Amino acid sequence: MGLLIALVILAFFIVFHELGHFIVARACGVQVEVFSLGFGKKILSFEFKGTRYAISAIPLGGYVQLKGQQEAFIESKDSHISSSHNSSVLSNAASAQAAPNTQADTQAHSHDSFLAKSPLQRIAILLAGSGFNFLLGFLLYVCVCLYGVVSVPSIVGEVVDSMSAQAAGILPGDRILSVNGVQIRTWEELAKAVQDCTGVISLYLQRGDSHTEITLTPKLIESHNIFGESTTYNVIGITASQQTQIVRYTRLEALTKAWEKTIESSKLILQSLQKLISGVVSVQHISSVVGITHMMASYAQSDIVALLALSALISINLGIFNLLPIPPLDGGHILFTLYESLTHKKPNERIANAIVIIGVALLLGLMSLGVYNDINRIIAP
Repeated sequence: MGLLIALVILAFFIVFHELGHFIVARACGVQVEVFSLGFGKKILSFEFKGTRYAISAIPLGGYVQLKGQQEAFIESKDSHISSSHNSSVLSNAASAQAAPNTQADTQAHSHDSFLAKSPLQRIAILLAGSGFNFLLGFLLYVCVCLYGVVSVPSIVGEVVDSMSAQAAGILPGDRILSVNGVQIRTWEELAKAVQDCTGVISLYLQRGDSHTEITLTPKLIESHNIFGESTTYNVIGITASQQTQIVRYTRLEALTKAWEKTIESSKLILQSLQKLISGVVSVQHISSVVGITHMMASYAQSDIVALLALSALISINLGIFNLLPIPPLDGGHILFTLYESLTHKKPNERIANAIVIIGVALLLGLMSLGVYNDINRIIAP
């Protein structure tokens, strides 16, 4: 059952991504010819208002096919740049390698084709898929906040000797309610608030039935971050208690918290990508749909809130991944569109096709490496 739930969620991610392209394309007056879950041979399909909706044989992605761009990624000579919007690497590659024909050239210049639209409209269509992924991640985080988050409360477990907390009179069992006037509910919020402070900080805490305010100065220590790099942290000399709590937020608080989590997750993903490129993070940490499905299946059987939070992170990850400036991803298509817009000329066909082939090879290589890593992790004792 867990595996089935995971597959349904992944399919929904794909549909939601393509729905972004679909809605904005229609809003810009572009005819959407095909909306497919999966690619390859169509297993089931039906037509509605000029669009053929389909479930295709290879469930590794999905795509929308816009009028005027279905035959080629880079058209020859007097044609414009075309762009596929597939979530799948392989389906994008198939679209990129298709040969142009006379009918496609005619479609490309009709008023309701993708290529007849302004560069700004085309970029908006290309951005819409990832935009919907970010929106979905945000909405899932809202659900998590409303449902209730299991967290560690901001209650002091132990006070470390000879540190600022001990000198200020903090005792085990004290609950910290605010830092510099900012309300604190969880240990995670407390840790972040302390890290963001400079100089003397003010803590408002509860001890039994009484409340008191104290001031102290954190100590700067050297440690390691999640990527194993040396860095410095503010510490005040307290540890968390062994208690847990369920924190529920009001609707307004949930919107604010979900927005913060969306930004935080995006920054973490971009950081991880940067560390991977620079070699700080090993390629052994690259994962694929195999590992994602396995993890989601495990969560689906035990913790709905954790599954929602993981799904939000994956959706945001998918949005960022599709914006990488690598053909045939959406980011690569945006790059070509920007080139045409800024230079007022089309890229050299041979160079553009070579870039597409390199991009496809790179993405297939990353996907293969991710599958290899995931299988090793799953079968490891």
